[in-house]
Amino acid sequence: MLLSIGIPLITFTQYIEVERSVSFLSTQNFILTDTITNEPINIDYTSTILWSIYLLGVVLFLFRFLKNLFQLNQKIRKNVKFKNKEFTNVLLNDLVHPHTFLNYIFLNKTNYENNQLPDEVLLHEETHAKQKHTIDILFIEFLQITFWFNPLLYVIKKDIKLNHEFLADHAVLKRGVNKSTYQKILLAFATPNNYIKNHSSLANSINYLLIKKRFTVMKIQTSKTVFWFRSLLLLPILCVLIYGFSQHKVVEKPVEIHETEVTEAMIQEYIEFIDKYEKTKIIDFLVYERIVAIYELMSDKQRNTVKKYPDNMIPSLAKVKYKIPIENEFNQWKNSEKFAIWINGRSVKNTELDNYKATDFKYYTSSFVHNNARSKKYPQPYQNHLYTEKGFEETYLKYGINKFRRLFDEYKKLDDINDFEKQLIKVQLEKLYKSLSNQDIKKYNIKNPATLNVFKKNINKDTIPKNIESYVQARTYVLNFIKKQDIDYPLGYLTLSETEQKYFNKLYRLMSDEYMKLSESERKSAPLQIAPPPSPKEYELIDGKFHKKKVVGTFPPPPPPLSPLPKNPSKALIELKKKYDEQQEIYGKLISSLINEKKGTTEELRKASVHVTNLYKEYSAMAEKEKDKRNKSKVEGFPPPPPPLSPLPKNPSKALLELKKKYDQEIAIYGKLIGSFISEKKGTTEELRKASVHVTNLYKEYSAMAKKEKEN
Repeated sequence: MLLSIGIPLITFTQYIEVERSVSFLSTQNFILTDTITNEPINIDYTSTILWSIYLLGVVLFLFRFLKNLFQLNQKIRKNVKFKNKEFTNVLLNDLVHPHTFLNYIFLNKTNYENNQLPDEVLLHEETHAKQKHTIDILFIEFLQITFWFNPLLYVIKKDIKLNHEFLADHAVLKRGVNKSTYQKILLAFATPNNYIKNHSSLANSINYLLIKKRFTVMKIQTSKTVFWFRSLLLLPILCVLIYGFSQHKVVEKPVEIHETEVTEAMIQEYIEFIDKYEKTKIIDFLVYERIVAIYELMSDKQRNTVKKYPDNMIPSLAKVKYKIPIENEFNQWKNSEKFAIWINGRSVKNTELDNYKATDFKYYTSSFVHNNARSKKYPQPYQNHLYTEKGFEETYLKYGINKFRRLFDEYKKLDDINDFEKQLIKVQLEKLYKSLSNQDIKKYNIKNPATLNVFKKNINKDTIPKNIESYVQARTYVLNFIKKQDIDYPLGYLTLSETEQKYFNKLYRLMSDEYMKLSESERKSAPLQIAPPPSPKEYELIDGKFHKKKVVGTFPPPPPPLSPLPKNPSKALIELKKKYDEQQEIYGKLISSLINEKKGTTEELRKASVHVTNLYKEYSAMAEKEKDKRNKSKVEGFPPPPPPLSPLPKNPSKALLELKKKYDQEIAIYGKLIGSFISEKKGTTEELRKASVHVTNLYKEYSAMAKKEKEN
């Protein structure tokens, strides 16, 4: 039944390669007319009528289902019930067949109280409950409500109920019940005269109409070979059904035309940037120029699949004018709880401003930081960047020069495997070079990037292994993020906000996944992985620096719980136990306080550990001593077992051999009694006394008989 629902949902997709073609619609194919006809409009009500009939059927079957549930619930609530193992027996006054719903077994009260219900019938109903047959019935009922018009559902429902009866019968016969006796019981309970009331259609019960089929199944013995053979026959039938009734979809796949183009990873990077911009209207300037370079390297075919980047978004920093802070706002920035301060790009304490005047700074920026973007290192709501005259020149006036040099250094560090990355950097260098003045080019000796020879081969996806290219791209994402956040990695990772750490972790996992796809030879030629980020739980901030937390692992845990007090313990032992419990609790609090709250010292913890351990040893020794003393006093007065028997004389009599054997058995029993009495507190002193006397008498009897036979 599940297959009949699921198979049509399976879709087999076939891809065929086709050349893209552009079709033009000719206006000759369309006829425009102003003629309006007065023909009547026919409205088809067939769909409305069919839907109305369907919904009416759903309502009726749903009402019937809820009514049956309500009746069962009323039976359970209003009648006597009691728990029997994991089942609940509900005793009804009506004459009904025994039947089951979930874990409830409904029985006739009179028959149950008079023990007129055979155990086989009860076992049959318990099997229905144990194997959860009600769930199958509820499932088919739900399907019947939705697909009430399908006649096959009624056949399936009948077969499911019949299969439940087969399973219950099998469980009863498996318990060793006689088959003939069980069949007679079923016939007796299926007689219509015995029971008048009908049970709910949601419950399992004995049904007269199914008896004949059930008797037939009881006689059939299916071997494992036949079972497996029949199961194997279902496989080709299943394959035919899946192929015949599943969906087939043909998808046209354009033929790949090899040309100069960027990689799929770069296209994905470009699309993510554009999507983010369209949603937030915020430009990430640290990657904007890279995005522009990716677009410049795209083929015409690739550009047709994406939107163009927003133009002219980066202002010329070289044209920024002086912005000197006024004295009043400069003094406010000294508040360390409200402002985080950077001077010439270096983070400093607010007290550093005492060494400057407001006029010492030629430019500043101030930005508000929302709660979710603040970090442990910089929790202030405002971040201010101040620049002296020299700092302003390096950061703004020489921005293009510094960026060119930084990109050029990155270019030189890349090997031939990173040709795609080198090409991106070259495009950015060329744009920067055009923005520089001739004076700056000569002054700072800037090399024309057009002379750089990037590729030894034509740019193509197949110039480097795809796995390495994907890994290098993912690694670049991580490096760009570190550069963007301006942190000293790896410890600088701890200064990031929780949101930034989650984003970095995502990028790092992406890089690691790509690295794991590399073969051994590819890993040798690929750049090394970046070190993993530190765990924030393992570090703490002390005096503005992160230090690894000290793990308190050199101190032993508290000793195990004390052994129970012996019977009638001394007052000293009770006091010692009380003292130990108090000190153990203090020791536990000291460990917790040192680890979690950084309170206390290691010396205090060491002393407490030694003290608790000594108390534990003292208590254990005293308890053992009192226990031995008690056991010793209990066995005092009992003689030890007699000494070993004298050797048997030559040709001993049968009676002497039997007596020796009996003595050996009794002496062993006596030894066990003493050991059990002392160690396990089992037995009584009276039993010990009797055993001692018995063994002693046997010893004397054997010694006398052996002496007599030896003399003869």
